[in-house]
Amino acid sequence: MPNFDRPIKPSWIDKKPHNHDTRAKDKMYHTTRWRQLREYILNREPMCRLCEAEGRHTPAKVIDHKIPIQFGGDRWSLDNLQPLCTHCDNVKTGEDSHKYGNK
Repeated sequence: MPNFDRPIKPSWIDKKPHNHDTRAKDKMYHTTRWRQLREYILNREPMCRLCEAEGRHTPAKVIDHKIPIQFGGDRWSLDNLQPLCTHCDNVKTGEDSHKYGNK
């Protein structure tokens, strides 16, 4: 039986407009070039860099841009990339949003 107590919203209301920079950045992560670079970095440095600095040994799962692309970081430079575990990547992403502001 349908629930008529809840207001019905058209599906388009919940959809947020996409940031074109974000879509272009997301496409980058599906390229052969990125997959090869990611594999190279993880083979060279398989542990999370931030955990290692604190004496923990956690496998890296994510390649992080030290300076986010949308804030001027080079997307392909090895100097701007670091291997991180999922936890450290999530923490750093939160810190980046405070440091650089939400864009």
